[in-house]
Amino acid sequence: MSKAQQQDKHVGPDESVEALLFDLRRNMTQRGFAQSTQTGYASWVSRFLISIGHTKLEDIAEAEVVAYMTGLKHSGRYKNATLAQAANSIRFLFRAMSKPCPEWVNNATDVERRVAPPTVLSGEQVAKVLAHLNGAHRVMAWLAYGAGLGLSEIVTLRVGSIFFRKQLVSFVSDDGTCRVNPLPKLMMPSLRAHIDWVVAQYELDSRAGYGYVGLSNANTSAPVLSSELAD
Repeated sequence: MSKAQQQDKHVGPDESVEALLFDLRRNMTQRGFAQSTQTGYASWVSRFLISIGHTKLEDIAEAEVVAYMTGLKHSGRYKNATLAQAANSIRFLFRAMSKPCPEWVNNATDVERRVAPPTVLSGEQVAKVLAHLNGAHRVMAWLAYGAGLGLSEIVTLRVGSIFFRKQLVSFVSDDGTCRVNPLPKLMMPSLRAHIDWVVAQYELDSRAGYGYVGLSNANTSAPVLSSELAD
């Protein structure tokens, strides 16, 4: 059989992955696809076909495509943009090489539906994160998840803005306004221990001739609080 005949031949059960990729590349070239796109699509189609173990498109089931895409998602190795390229590659494979194209292809490769990351951590996930942190990093995470402070608010927080008796913390938000948030009771021991460590470190530095740092505009950035918050 000539090469031209092989190119026009419909995909059969005994054709190799290489033969199918040859047809696929020819189709992409005719459509004017960029070389980089052709290379990316061919790579993902090759991985997909090798993963499922056969190249006869009419025998590929929706469940096989779903399982493949789900496996890519849960592997944690690929970013959303890469997963989207994998999905587009498989869609193009069926649209270009399978007549008719299965109706389920779009749903089976729906990256937006299958790989969208969670917008927030659950309580259980936060607890697991905190369990792996120690020292200042643990205190910072507590302030973020427990007291609702942002990163810039945490790193500029002062000891005088923490009110243990009332379980409150005051800080200047990014828009320049003063906010007062509650402090979770569970974080009190970690926060007190951190402050004690900072005080002890300061005393050691002072005795060694250090312990001073200049603060630019220190007074202007301090929050103005109601006297009723004071301990």
